[in-house]
Amino acid sequence: MSAFGLITGGIMCAASCYAGVKIKRVYSSRSRFFYEFRDFLGDLKGGIVIYKKPLTELISDYTSGRDGAFIDFLKECDACIRNGTREAISLKRPAFLPQKYFKDVESFFKEVGKSGIDEQQRLIEYHFNKAEQTGDALKKLSQKDGTMYFKLLILLGVTIMIIAV
Repeated sequence: MSAFGLITGGIMCAASCYAGVKIKRVYSSRSRFFYEFRDFLGDLKGGIVIYKKPLTELISDYTSGRDGAFIDFLKECDACIRNGTREAISLKRPAFLPQKYFKDVESFFKEVGKSGIDEQQRLIEYHFNKAEQTGDALKKLSQKDGTMYFKLLILLGVTIMIIAV
């Protein structure tokens, strides 16, 4: 048993375990993003009807004192809406979120605030339900695939450690 083999095996094991942790985080970030989107839509539903505030003001109120991937995305959307460049929202997709999931979020921010209050309520309600369904599906995927990749990479790391030693 050489010191070089032990050190190399340890480094490879640590790198493999780290990759497993990162993959698991990516999977859980996806569902968390949609649950935060759903919560935002719940607040937005009341704010548009009760307070009749402009969308940018509602976004500013919601994001103050909060952080996270969805909040960062929401701040970027707010800037796009204020600048009149809603089409740029498609460029703001978080890296961990595949395009097939992002298209619903993107379509919401491109359409919200462009029609009457009744149409806005229907749009918000539709996307609220869609965000909840997507969040639930991504949570199941995270529990299944994220955990599987995590365990496989841990096992790979241990296997490399054993081979190296």
